[in-house]
Amino acid sequence: MRVRLTDLCEPKQWKIVTTSQLRESGYPVYGANGIIGYYDQYNHEEPTIMIACRGTCGEVNLSLPKSYINGNAMCLESVDTDRVLLKYLYYVLKNYDFTNIISGTSQPQITKTGLKKVLVPLVGKKEQEEIVRRLDLVGKSIECRERQIETMDLLVKSKFIEMFGNDRVAKAPISDLIDPEIESAKKRYKNHETIRYVDISSVDNQSNVMTGFTVYRFQDAPSRAQQCLKRGDIVVSTVRPNLKNIAMNCFPYDNIVASSGFCVLRAKKCDPSYLFNAVLMDDFSRRMNEVTTGANYPAIKDSDVLSYKIPNPSMTLQNEFARFVGKVNQMRSTVRKNLEKTQTLKNALMQQYFG
Repeated sequence: MRVRLTDLCEPKQWKIVTTSQLRESGYPVYGANGIIGYYDQYNHEEPTIMIACRGTCGEVNLSLPKSYINGNAMCLESVDTDRVLLKYLYYVLKNYDFTNIISGTSQPQITKTGLKKVLVPLVGKKEQEEIVRRLDLVGKSIECRERQIETMDLLVKSKFIEMFGNDRVAKAPISDLIDPEIESAKKRYKNHETIRYVDISSVDNQSNVMTGFTVYRFQDAPSRAQQCLKRGDIVVSTVRPNLKNIAMNCFPYDNIVASSGFCVLRAKKCDPSYLFNAVLMDDFSRRMNEVTTGANYPAIKDSDVLSYKIPNPSMTLQNEFARFVGKVNQMRSTVRKNLEKTQTLKNALMQQYFG
């Protein structure tokens, strides 16, 4: 049986708390895609399902108790818990494709009228409880593996600080440690030749790896396809640096071409792994955010990256650090593979129950 979402709850938007009103502590404030800050008041005492309804539409979250939910998300109020469990409804909506109910062109949005088209597959309460139990178990397994990866990331950062932090070694600008000569794609490729193009969408900024590329004949490639990469080159996005779109080229191909939206770092007088981790450090990100310019298109210049000073230890210490990172990466790789399997299992269960 399928029931209209609006027969199970009452969608409602609340007054927006502006950025200037946010605090560093207090009750969590949810925007369209999650917690955006804190406030001294809350408008929901109990956990509440919310659907992003402006801009990036369709993201579903479940709030913490005593939270403020902004008007950029549609709250599902007064859920009929006699008919549907809150967590069951949350999982249903996490699996729902909201594309067909998004309206507006310049400003995409989801409205109450649109939500009337959403149909919820409804089963008995006992079955709902069992479905929630299974999905919760898989979810906890995913969270555990994600925490393991976070711990390994922190371990690498801590090792970097332990070995090179607090002015233990002299610093040098990145420009002194790299090869400045990055070959132009226009000089290497003829129009009919094939390239593998990487841009910001090719980078997973959570794991800081390149996840793919787009194959083009060079004449058909985007105009930003300009920089020839070698294996081990590091790319730092100069657009919205706060997102930390940083990755190393580990593809086993010699026709990888990067967007001009990247600053390319090719280690010459340092270990590539050492340099990669140096630009992943929080201090580097903070500095890049400080020098960012532009409101609608926040960006930094290549010179901002190249002039940044990092510790310049001996190659012996760099190699020692690189070996440590290599061991951590082996463990991280194993955990990531298990995480991917668990996520695949969760997706299969969601499809089985709600597809």
